[in-house]
Amino acid sequence: MAIRIIAADMDGTLLSPDKKITPRTQAAVQAAMDAGALFVLNSGRMAESIMPYARQLDVNAPIICFNGALTYDTRAMCPSACIPLDKEVARRIMTMVEELGLYAQGYWGHEYYCAQYNDKTRVYEEKNRVYAHVTQQPLSQVIPSDVYKLLVILDPGQMRTVLPRLARAFEQVASCSASSETYLEIVAKGASKGAALRALGASCGVAPSEIMAFGDELNDLSMLTMAGYGYAMANASEAVRRQVRLVAPSNGEDGLAQVMERCAQEGLFAAPRGVGV
Repeated sequence: MAIRIIAADMDGTLLSPDKKITPRTQAAVQAAMDAGALFVLNSGRMAESIMPYARQLDVNAPIICFNGALTYDTRAMCPSACIPLDKEVARRIMTMVEELGLYAQGYWGHEYYCAQYNDKTRVYEEKNRVYAHVTQQPLSQVIPSDVYKLLVILDPGQMRTVLPRLARAFEQVASCSASSETYLEIVAKGASKGAALRALGASCGVAPSEIMAFGDELNDLSMLTMAGYGYAMANASEAVRRQVRLVAPSNGEDGLAQVMERCAQEGLFAAPRGVGV
């Protein structure tokens, strides 16, 4: 079976432990695109944080942002699909987050916002190279429109209690998932990395069985289990690896590149049949 789309999570997957694309990984991605396959960056990050990497790789497909809430056309520089979180729902979620005394960020427009600047804000900025707008007011009071995502940044050990509590409270209208030990991501019900990737594939005549995906966190499971070739990285948590059939070497070993090099040698990469992208 030909592989016509390759999708990769970024942190812990495509990127090395020091948050870079290695020359080996860049070469493997280029070889797949030269064979006609589409390469999709599929991340919880916002578009502005993904685009420097998309430009470095010169990707030939849209990027998927905010855990599937936004698909962004890198050529037209505009959204091509979006499943936003209703602003009233977002305000209710933020009210609960604030009552729990937790730090959170809200994403709408081309920016992201927090009520107060603290060490969590600083670490996030250093990691993602995008900078917060500080409202000096509770986010529940200033959300002006539908949002792409809410991100609750927790302390170590809090995820096991906070995630189930929020997920139960808003299970009819929102989707909650962990993208790391401390990052709790909240998007609209129905938005996921897997759903967005499936829709992108359908737009260009690619079946799930013709998609390869790589990831390492629980928010990657929807695409890893949907794709015909779903790879958990060796550095993924046990909770991820036990639900995914295939395992790639770790991101510290250029694991994504190792798998893609084998596929290229076997001639498995091919162009989509359709012209959706």
